[in-house]
Amino acid sequence: MGMIEKESLLGAASDRFKVDEEEFLGLCDNLERELEKLKKTPEKRATILAVLDGLVQSLDELVDYMESEVRTLPSSSASKLRTKLESHKRRLATLKSDVRGARVTRNAR
Repeated sequence: MGMIEKESLLGAASDRFKVDEEEFLGLCDNLERELEKLKKTPEKRATILAVLDGLVQSLDELVDYMESEVRTLPSSSASKLRTKLESHKRRLATLKSDVRGARVTRNAR
């Protein structure tokens, strides 16, 4: 594979990653809004928890997809994307913990 082809491949992968990243950030924002809604409207708890579960599943699937895309790139070219991906994984872990906390609070009532 020539240098231009490698740059083109990395550029396309980077563009896809940016689109996936925007979707990831949007889903995270939605999840955070739902968590806030849960605090304000406890009477809708079951419905909101179902929405949260769906968002977490979508985020898990998106992170898995992003990870598989980054894995296909040459290691020297993908280090910046891997760093971003690791940051997103940490954010997802925090959000999952917040959802578990909301669920525990529900069960404690």
